[in-house]
Amino acid sequence: MPSKSVFWNCYEDQLPYIEYVGKKGFCTDRPPFNDNISIVREAILETGDMAYFETFTKYKHVGDK
Repeated sequence: MPSKSVFWNCYEDQLPYIEYVGKKGFCTDRPPFNDNISIVREAILETGDMAYFETFTKYKHVGDK
């Protein structure tokens, strides 16, 4: 989970598309991180990997649930 900013903490740590496309998962009960630009939620994928999903506060249609 990012600690200060999504951009500075997560920019270079993205999932490889080919390996994770179509994987299912669920969001955990951990409170989301909000930096007034985006909201980040923690999720567990069917592979057992932990991932973080970002939705934008300004562009609500980008990264929607």
